[in-house]
Formats: sequence, C-alpha cells, structure tokens
Amino acid sequence: MNGVGQSDLIDVSGTATLNGGTVIVSSADGTFRFQQPYTIMTAEEGVTGTFTSATSLAFINPTLTYDLENVYLTLQSALLNAAEKCNQFGVASNLDNIVDPNVAQSLLIGALANLPLAEAQRGLESLSGFQYTNDVLVTEISTSRFLRRLYGPLRSLVEGYDRCTPCEISYNGWTPWLEVGYGFTNLHGDTAHKVNFDSYQITCGIQKTFCPALTFGLAGSYEYDNVAHRDGKSYRDTGFASVYGLYKSSAFYGLFDFVYGYSSNRSRRTINAGEIQYKVHNKQNFNTFASYGEVGFDLESNYGLIQPFLGIQIGKNWRGRINENQANGWELTINKHDWMSARSRLGLHFLKCDLCDSIDTSIDVAWNQLWSSAKNATIGRFQQFGDSFPICGNQLDRYSLDYAITFTTCFCEGLKGYLQLGGESWQHANTINVLTRIEFFW
Repeated sequence: MNGVGQSDLIDVSGTATLNGGTVIVSSADGTFRFQQPYTIMTAEEGVTGTFTSATSLAFINPTLTYDLENVYLTLQSALLNAAEKCNQFGVASNLDNIVDPNVAQSLLIGALANLPLAEAQRGLESLSGFQYTNDVLVTEISTSRFLRRLYGPLRSLVEGYDRCTPCEISYNGWTPWLEVGYGFTNLHGDTAHKVNFDSYQITCGIQKTFCPALTFGLAGSYEYDNVAHRDGKSYRDTGFASVYGLYKSSAFYGLFDFVYGYSSNRSRRTINAGEIQYKVHNKQNFNTFASYGEVGFDLESNYGLIQPFLGIQIGKNWRGRINENQANGWELTINKHDWMSARSRLGLHFLKCDLCDSIDTSIDVAWNQLWSSAKNATIGRFQQFGDSFPICGNQLDRYSLDYAITFTTCFCEGLKGYLQLGGESWQHANTINVLTRIEFFW
C-alpha cells in the first residue's frame, strides 16, 4: 500500500470464504494513508468468515473491518510504541492523536512509522525542540563565568597590593581595566544530548579605592557564544553590566557583585524524519539578574598567602515566548520560562610571590553546590495541532569544581598584566577559559 490510498486487492468473482490468517501490512514507498480505509478484498457474491488479525513491522495499528462484499484495512499511527523518553512520549502522543492528518502530516508520520526503532526515536526527538532546554545551561554557565571575571580586578586588593607588587603602584586613584577571554564548554547528557559552545568575551571596568579598606567599581562585558546542538546551532549575544565592591581589612575581606544581563539568541534547528528534513528558525531573548557575595580571611604560611572563602550566588532568569517559523507545519511555540538559581562556593585563594623572577602566581580552587532545583524542562506545543507537552533537558549537576591559575606582572609603572587559565568541571560538563587582562593606575 501507499500514501494515496492504493493497496494490493484480492478481487473474487464469486464468494470469498475466510478461515483466519494474518494480514501483513507494509508500504511500497514508505508512506501510508491514515484513518481512511483501504479496500484489500472484494467479492461479488459476498465475504464469509474473517482474518485472524493484521500486523505490521512499522509503528502503526492496522484494523480490519468487513461488510457483505468487502474487507477494509484502516491504519492508525502508533508512534507511542517507539517512544522511550520524555520528549519522545510528548511528540508521539500528539502525532498519534491527529485527526484526519493532511498530506504533509501523513508523509512525516508515515516516514517515522517506517523507520527502525533507534531512528524513529531520533526523529521524535528532533521534532521536540529539545535544544531549547540547553538555553538554561548556557545562561547559567555564562553568568557564573562573568561573576568569576569580576574577581580579577580586585585580586591585588584582596591579596594585599603591597605584598608582592614588583613596581610602584598607587591604588588611591582610578583604576580602569580591560580583559579579553575565550572559553570552551563541552556538555553531554542523555535527554538533551551533547552540546558544545565557544565563548568570546571582552570585559572592561573602572574602580576606585575611596578609603584604605573600601573599593567600588563598575564593569561591562560583551560575550558571543557559538552553540552547537545536535540537529542545530545558535548564536548568542550577551551583554552584562555590574556594580561591585570590596571591603578589605588587615585580616579578612568581603566582596559583592550585582549583575544584570541581556541575551539575544538566534537559533536554527533541523527536523529529521528519515529522508524528510525541515529547517526551523527563531529568535529568543533572555534577562538575568544575579548577585554574588564572598567573605574570606588571611592565613599566612611559609609557602605564601592562603585565603579560605565562602561565596553565595543567587540568580533570577527570564526567557520570553518562542514562536518558530518556516517548518512546513511543524513549528513549535515554546512557553516563556523563568527560573531561580542558588549555589554556594567553598574554596581558597593562594598567592605565591615572585615564583619566576617578577611574576606572581595565584591559584583559586572552589567547590560549588547547587541548592535550587536541578530540574531542566520547559513546555511547548505544535502551533497547528495537538496539546502542550513537556520538553525535558539535561538535569543540572549539583556539584562542580572550579579552578584557575593566574600569572601577574608589572610591565612598567602604572601598568599591570594578567594571564589566567581556568575552568570548571561537573559530572556531565567541562569548561576551559583563557583570560588576559591589563590594569592602568593613575
């Protein structure tokens, strides 16, 4: 049989007598006509008896019906039989429940129904829009990375600027700084699949120490992320603005950061169902508010300065509604989504003066714990049919370890340079970062 209603036909000139037997259903061209009967037998003098059953290797439910002179076969998609995971169930349920599918719908459903199990599951996943759940992970990583960068211009003050500085520097005036960096993130999971993204950042700021113990600063950053999903890519532009400050006494310190971020994300994904392929385009926007506070104290040792610290990070994020386009009837609408995040950092800073000639070395290590929900899911629906369904993503890992090693030198009076190599490791993700920064003093 095929998708235009044609099928094998047994045409009997007399009476057709059926004594059981199984009708085996397959497609001649990979397509089916759903919910409309095929005539598979006709007899001029009538049909007596029935077949035992009808069956198929495809993900369909064939049903036999009879009248006095004919046997009919009606097909209903059964893609739920192929589903094993959250996203697959949501898509399959909607496809199976389409009433009187049109030509384009029958074509894609038939293509999925004829695929082997693993390929049918991949096709269901590609329809689900799972890529949108990765936005949560990219936003969390991008925001945390910016907050880490804000520690850089305060580093000399936290450590005690007169401890190691190999040249004369006054911190009583204005201190502008400029930083450029690159980051790579590899994220792998079972639900939303593997994700890689490259990040390019430029950050600048200015700060001033208003009294011996108190410093305030302003910072801004632009980050460009090139995100590669399975079956898709997205290009993300993010701007951050921050107010930050530090109180440093002779024995302890406390610092704070308040951050606002705005992201514009241009995405495209591909729907794959066997040989059928559609391209989907959309644009979504994000808003982020985050704050970070850290307290630590000084421990002197023969090896250098050790500063144990405790940090708390809290964030609130919003993503607007997403309306896809250009998908030949398979476009999704993704509900707006907001989420809170809260995490703690427990770690230490270590400073070693003049490790190599006039280069100072700092090491930062911290254990991070996520206290807010690790769930990562959103809600979507097909624009032209069906009900809303959950779109499940990779769970957020609750624990991670971030680390960095920073090399500092003074190029000349009033000009310092920094090079930092760092990263963060979770159970299902890893990031690496390279940053270089210069600071001016006058």
